[in-house]
Parts: sequence; C-alpha cells; structure tokens
Amino acid sequence: MYRNVALRVGHALHITDPVLADTVAGGGVFVRCRQVSAQRAVLDVSTQVRNDGDDVPAFVVHATLHDANGRLVARAESGSRSCAAGQAATVQQTLEVDSPALWSPESPDLHLLTVRLLCGSVVDEARQHVGIRWLETDPHRGFFLNGRHRVPCGANRHQAYPYVGNALSDQAQYREARKLKAAGFDLIRLSHYPQSPAFLDACDALGMMVIECIPGWQHFTDDAVFRAAVEQNLRDTIRRDRNHACAALWEVTLNETYGHDDLFLRMIDVARQEYPGSQMLTCGDTEGHGATLIRGYDVPYSGWDDATHSRPSRAHGAMSLHREYGDNQFGAYSRYGRGDGEFLMLVQAWNYQTALNQQLQLPWTWGQCAWEAIDNNRGMSAQIATCGAMDLFRLPKFLYHFFKSQRSPAVRDPRFESGPTVFIANYWMAKSPRDVVVFSNADEVALLVNGREVCRRKPDSGPEVAFGDGSGFDLNYWQHQSAAPRDERASHVNQSIYGGGNARALAHPPFTFKDMAFEAGELKAVAYMGGRSVASHERRTPGKAVALTLDADLQGTDLVADGGDLVFVHATVVDARGTMVPDATQLVAFEVDGPAELIGENPRVAEAGIASVLLRSHRSGGMIRLRAKAPSLVAAEFELRPRKPGQDWVA
Repeated sequence: MYRNVALRVGHALHITDPVLADTVAGGGVFVRCRQVSAQRAVLDVSTQVRNDGDDVPAFVVHATLHDANGRLVARAESGSRSCAAGQAATVQQTLEVDSPALWSPESPDLHLLTVRLLCGSVVDEARQHVGIRWLETDPHRGFFLNGRHRVPCGANRHQAYPYVGNALSDQAQYREARKLKAAGFDLIRLSHYPQSPAFLDACDALGMMVIECIPGWQHFTDDAVFRAAVEQNLRDTIRRDRNHACAALWEVTLNETYGHDDLFLRMIDVARQEYPGSQMLTCGDTEGHGATLIRGYDVPYSGWDDATHSRPSRAHGAMSLHREYGDNQFGAYSRYGRGDGEFLMLVQAWNYQTALNQQLQLPWTWGQCAWEAIDNNRGMSAQIATCGAMDLFRLPKFLYHFFKSQRSPAVRDPRFESGPTVFIANYWMAKSPRDVVVFSNADEVALLVNGREVCRRKPDSGPEVAFGDGSGFDLNYWQHQSAAPRDERASHVNQSIYGGGNARALAHPPFTFKDMAFEAGELKAVAYMGGRSVASHERRTPGKAVALTLDADLQGTDLVADGGDLVFVHATVVDARGTMVPDATQLVAFEVDGPAELIGENPRVAEAGIASVLLRSHRSGGMIRLRAKAPSLVAAEFELRPRKPGQDWVA
C-alpha cells in the first residue's frame, strides 16, 4: 500500500463510491459532455444514491457548477426521490452552460462540480473539478480537441521515485507534472498501470492529456480468472478516473501482449459499456494483432511492431499513435545519463529528434509519445534505464530542452516555465564539442562569446538523412550503455548528427553553430522573434571546484508537514563564480536539522556536478535546515519552513 488511505464515516443515505458500487456506467457521480461549443455546453450528470438504513426517506439531489472565478454557471435540482432500504437509485440531471470556458492544454479551465444530497439537510456531498471539452478522432484526419486539429506531443511516464518507489506524496505528484508540462508535453501515457489520482488532478490543472492504461504488460494467462481480472481492472480504472478532463484516451490492451484478439475486442466493448457515447476513445496495440482488432480501436497504435521487430511504413487504413519511440529504435545508443557527458547526451537528443521528425512526416501519424520522460528502475534488470529526458532525480538532460523547444512560444503560464525559450546544449569547456547546438522556439539565435556576437542564424534546414537503426533490430536493446559498443563513428549517428538536417517537420528545429572556436569565458545565446530579443541563456567556462550550493526542487510549491511529503534536494559543485563544474564527482554528505529526514545514499557521489538526495517532512512544524559538505569545498546551507497540512501549498 503506497497511496493515500481515507476512512469515510457517513450517513446511511449517501452518494456511493464509483468503484465500490460496481455499477456499469454508474456509481458515484458521473459527468459527461453531451454537447460542447464556444457558445453552449450541455453536461449530463448522474448520481447514484444508496440507502443502507431501515427507513425510506425522501431526498433531493442538488448539482451546481462554478467556473474558475467562483461564478455559478449552471445548477440543477431533482424532484423529491426515495430509495428502498438496502437499494440504490440513480438520479439523472442536466447542466447547461452558456459561453463556457473550454478545457485544453493551452487553457486548462476547470469548473467545480458540487453535488449535494439533501434529506432535510445536507447528508452527503461530492465535489470534483471537471473540464468542459470535446474530443473527436477521425481515421483519416486525426485528432480534434474542441474542434481544433492537433498532433499531440507526449511521453511515457513510470511513477517511481528512487529509494521510496511508488510511495509519492500528492505534492510530489504535482511537482512532477509541472516539470513534464514545462518540458512541452501535452500527452502523458501512464505506462502501464493506473497512476495516482493526485497526478491526474495536476494534469487537469496544468493542461496535460493522459492515456489511461490498465495494469500489466508482457504477460497473459489464458484462463477465465485472468481474463475476468483484466476486464474488472478496466472497469475500475474507468469508474475511478472518468470525470478527469485530462483522461483523453483509454488503453484497453495489455501492453506488448499479443495473440489474444478476442479478449481485446471484448475490452473495447467493456470500455464503451462503462463510458457510453462519443467521448470514450479507446486505443491499444495493433501490430502483431489481427486486422479486425485494428478496426476496433478509435486510436490504434503503430510505429513499432514488437512481434516482428520492425517499423511499419504505414498504418492499416487509420491514423495511428506512436505509443513509444526513441528507445526501441536505438537501444543502448539512446540510453545516456547526465554523467555520460555532453556528446552522448547530444547523441540521445539527436536520436529522438530524428525519430520525431520522421514520424511527423508520415501521413498517418495521429500523435506520439517518447519512451520515456524519466529514467526508471527496470524490474527485469538491476540497471537503470537511462532513456529518459530527465534522470531518476528529475534533473533534465539535453533531451528535456529539445522537447521544451518544440512548444509554441505563445504558450505562457506563470505556473511553469513557458513562453520563448533558448538553451545551449554545451558546457563551453576546452573539451566540449566544437559544434554548438542550441534548442529554441524562436525565429533566430545569436551566439556571443565574451560579449561579442560571433554568429547569428536561422533554424536548421538541412537535408533529410536515412533514419539508420544501426545494425539490424536493436542489437543492443537489452544492454546497458556501458556494455554496448561505444564507437559512435560506427553507429548511425555519424551519418549526420547535428549536421543541420533531419528537422524538416519539427515545429522548431535546433540551431547548429558549426566549428565554433573555443575561447574561455562566457558563451551566450540570445533568441529573437521578429527582430526582438525574447530569451537568453548563458554558459561560462567552469573553473576549479571550490564550493557547494544547495536547493530544493519545490517547483513553485511548499513542503507540507504531513509526515509524507517528499522533495529532491540538489547539491551543486561550483567554481568561484558560481558556475557548475560538470565533470565534478566529489563525495557529498548531507545533514538535516529540524522536522524532516533524509532518504537515500548519504554521502553521495556527484554526477555531472550534482549530488541529490530526498527530503521527507515530519508531522511537526518548524524550520528545516539543510547542509551539504564535501572535502576541500566550502559547505552550503539551505532553510525552508514547511506548510501545515490543509493550507494551500501551490504558489
């Protein structure tokens, strides 16, 4: 057990729990959009009421909908109803909203739905934030949200933290969602199990769609018990999460599990039973399955066939979502950590860029999800899968900034890093690559060395080069990068790595500055749009390591003194000017005073100049003081005061 547990004590007459009620397309409160436009929205709300008492009292169900400003925009009240002892009754209501604020990744407007059960007075209440939005998919035209065509750019997410596994606080779930949103992702595949409701709440609030997945992968037992469990898992997942605005797609197959088309056809029917109407969009694996199954999904998966170890050149008559890309094509050549250095992080970013660029040119691409957003501890191996855009401690690699640069500069939200962006994927050391790659969503980038502009250029627009898988299928897929061949000149990347090409279909190609002469000091990139400077990023040649700095990755939140909140603490090795020393590997020791504890290896060797540990709050309040020290370096201190439980912890 690793999530929140609540004990509910209530009235004999009550609103049921949507999972425990075990009612097809019912139980609890179920809200569905029947009609949505910019002018008007019609929502159907069903509420199941159960009477566990001996009497048969009369009751009324009252539903209200308030917008983000607290304004009442719709209300409905049922007539007097009754429910026999030991039975349940469902009340159907309609809410009509004029000029509704619609939910989307760019404008994640939420409404507060409040359903009250009155029996003389209020005896029960259910509250949930819901989004008004309309999903459409067409096999030949793709995906539409609120009538607007879009090609979702997303990633897969495993939920585990280092040291504590899946036992994340609600606040930690929000912090992670915020970093994923800042990376430019608008679709997260919850691979491969139902994830925390707190993460879904964060996706609702921040504007990230999710693919809901049933638990399980790469295993099938062909008996009635297993089949029934898979079906019940799907029903329970839909019942728990159906009211979330972010829940756009429902994956009804077991991931990478083939040869059981009859079950998965049944699962499509089950999903539509549980969520009637056009807003249930099913998805699932197609390659390795029969053609009849492919026609059953609203959004079939394609892009990589695990059964035949090949990449199909076309979908089977329908636009398809690439559920995973970037790792399966390149295996160990895409698995590099921050400690592997600049060039190999560039190799990783180049692989994903090349794959994304190719997919965007395929006429059947519905959308795509990179594998994966964050490094993970693989259950099948003791080695960390380092194919993520962030490492286990949620520290970004160069790949993170490539994805971030694909977001429109018009997207601005004060809750996360947004708007115009520019990032130098180079540490500007004597041994750094001479070709300087800059990721930006601007029109033009200038490079300055020690205050002098030395080059200004437009985005890369060079030739397309063959994708290049290396040698056959994924020769090194199951190898750790340390065991794979390390001669990059013999791999696919030598064909064209950051040669200015393989970027034709990208929303915002990178900027490659070739053969930059190294001069110690400051390297600055200035991004321009319409001739106006809109963003900048500086690198400074690191000197000798002399000190540590210390910070907590709170992501615009406060630590909460509830005994379970977790936050990453990072100690950075810096030179005399405060510049990170990226090749520093000092052993860093952490100490804490106050109502908190450290979790993880301590002391810990710095990787690429940063050592990280987890901090967990206690239940008592008071100041927390952190210290980090390492031999021959000036120690660092950091203070934070946690919030009391129940207080608003999002800045």
